[in-house]
Amino acid sequence: MSEVRVTAESTAPPHKVTALLADGQSWPDWSPIGEAWIDKQSDEVVGEVRRFKTGRTVSIEEVVAFEPGRRLQYRLVEGLPLRDYLSTIYVEYVDGGSAITWHSTFEARRPGTGGIYRWMLRRFLQDMVDGLAKAAAAE
Repeated sequence: MSEVRVTAESTAPPHKVTALLADGQSWPDWSPIGEAWIDKQSDEVVGEVRRFKTGRTVSIEEVVAFEPGRRLQYRLVEGLPLRDYLSTIYVEYVDGGSAITWHSTFEARRPGTGGIYRWMLRRFLQDMVDGLAKAAAAE
């Protein structure tokens, strides 16, 4: 199992950070993601299916857990050559703001490619968490 963990801090309180995470349509506004569609909307966020396009890559993700002010968790349904991809974004209150940790685990479908995907995802997810921290602070 491969693992990637990236972090950022924001001056925004945790509820503002998780509000942006809950709004799948907002992700292109604060991240490297180009476009977003909600395939299956849910009143509770959990169960929502989101489609994100970055460059030529389209990924489909399902929100599997959400606790306002604390965390959002999603799984990759399709889009990358990975198995068992699961990401959890943890948000903790620190010094008047938030500490954000984006933690992902996965297995590469092709043997020997896990290191490449770890490197690529670490860079991409660091851009994601940095953009999230900045956008939440600007809210």
